Amino acid sequence: MAIRTISRLHEHRQWVNQALLDSAATLSVTSLHQSFSIGQGSVWKSLLHLYGAEFVWLEALQGNESPVLPGDLADDLPGNQRGEGGLESLEELQQKWK
Repeated sequence: MAIRTISRLHEHRQWVNQALLDSAATLSVTSLHQSFSIGQGSVWKSLLHLYGAEFVWLEALQGNESPVLPGDLADDLPGNQRGEGGLESLEELQQKWK
């Protein structure tokens, strides 16, 4: 894959992640955590899953054969945040997801 293609994909990844976080920041905490019956079950859980999946992919590309997002349980979907040290707020997620 050409360097320009990789660079363009990285730029798009950064743009879309920021757009997601900016949109989520307009929601109240209640709305962010409101349950719904599809996907991960809430906007918050969907954001955690997206962040976790990206974390796992980037770690794997760097040679980590068993990447697990801090705070995740290893035998569940990325971004589950059911272990110790999980992300607890949108502000914390915004700091980590750069």
